[in-house]
Amino acid sequence: DIKALLICSQHSMHNRHYTSILIATWLSLAVLPLHALPQWLTDGQKTQLNRLQPNERLVQLRLLADSVKDQKHYASLDLYEWVALLADSLGKYPAQMDALNEIASLHAQQDDYEKAQQSLQKAITLAGKKNGLDTLLIDTYMLLGILFERTRKYDDALGYYNRAGDLHERLHAGPQEKARLLTNIAHVYDEQGLYFKSVDIYKEALKICKTNKILFGEALIS
Repeated sequence: DIKALLICSQHSMHNRHYTSILIATWLSLAVLPLHALPQWLTDGQKTQLNRLQPNERLVQLRLLADSVKDQKHYASLDLYEWVALLADSLGKYPAQMDALNEIASLHAQQDDYEKAQQSLQKAITLAGKKNGLDTLLIDTYMLLGILFERTRKYDDALGYYNRAGDLHERLHAGPQEKARLLTNIAHVYDEQGLYFKSVDIYKEALKICKTNKILFGEALIS
């Protein structure tokens, strides 16, 4: 029912309790109702989205979300949510999980840790049901570690950083990710005044950066 889809889409910017199935169906339509698209999209962007097939639309929505992430929080949050819904309907689960991580990061930037954690738990649930998502799961665990660190739940933070570390070792992920993980763990000990522990871990991170010619600043996560 196109009328129902239009009503749903028109309220989606203001009401986070819209029906996910309807939005996903609306995004997968062969022709999008342009007047129902968000007003902050330019006419050119609306026209471009209307010309694309669902798989291409998924890519374009992600590019749009990335392009406005630093300037328009509300816009990128909506776009990433659409990416997650459309990716789910198309069976593009890596894109869905990546979008869930981005949604969590945006909520965390606004100090909305509850919504951030909800999005990350959805990502963990998705990774438990679908194969091939372990690399993205490292990022999910890292983000959960950051959330708990910011709320001073240091044991939980270390628990998720350690989960990320275990996955990193199993998947033989890159040295920059390893240095970043170690830096975050060291920072948790710093926050607790356990400098005798943090110093050795910082040294290990610096050694990895030096060996692999990585700028130490590139290994940091704020």
